[in-house]
Amino acid sequence: MSFNKKIIPEVEVLKDFLKEKGSSAFYWRWVKGVDAMMGNSEGIEYIEIFETKYYESDSEFYELD
Repeated sequence: MSFNKKIIPEVEVLKDFLKEKGSSAFYWRWVKGVDAMMGNSEGIEYIEIFETKYYESDSEFYELD
């Protein structure tokens, strides 16, 4: 059995990734299939905010409001 953990970088790295690649790529890179997140606590909070917007949105987005 595999345990998928993700080391979360600084918020600026996450913001740049979202801005360049969009919400679908961000979801697949930082959310999908991740069992546990470790690292930067502000980055983890940013991903939690992203998840809320992603699940409520019907379209691609490139930044959080």
